[in-house]
Amino acid sequence: LCTLSPGDVVIVGFKYAGTEEFAVLTLVDLDEGAEILATDNGYVQGTDSFRSGEGILSFTVPPGGLPAGSLMYYVSGSGTSDFTPSSGSFALSDSGDQILLYQECGGVVNFVYGVTNERAWNADGDDADASGESNL
Repeated sequence: LCTLSPGDVVIVGFKYAGTEEFAVLTLVDLDEGAEILATDNGYVQGTDSFRSGEGILSFTVPPGGLPAGSLMYYVSGSGTSDFTPSSGSFALSDSGDQILLYQECGGVVNFVYGVTNERAWNADGDDADASGESNL
């Protein structure tokens, strides 16, 4: 289910050093079965693709959906995270990294939110610590 628009969910807190963590707040009701993906892979504007080599986490909205105002969490190494590893190794760098929230809709990436602790968005996403500014 690809029902989210940019800003429907937002990252309200994150920690890049030590135990990596982030929290996502829903600003709209989420439909049962909707999937939200989170990655620390950089986004390359020129090729409209992600860099490889980092990780992807996934969260699927449980039966009954979630009301606006709900929080979802990721805590690395925790058995209680709402987001679970999907592929690669999700490992945030305190020297520069990003968290991009998105949905995949028929092979098309639909960005819904992103944060970076890097100096600025980098159009080329040319290293592991940088990401291009998405279509947010």
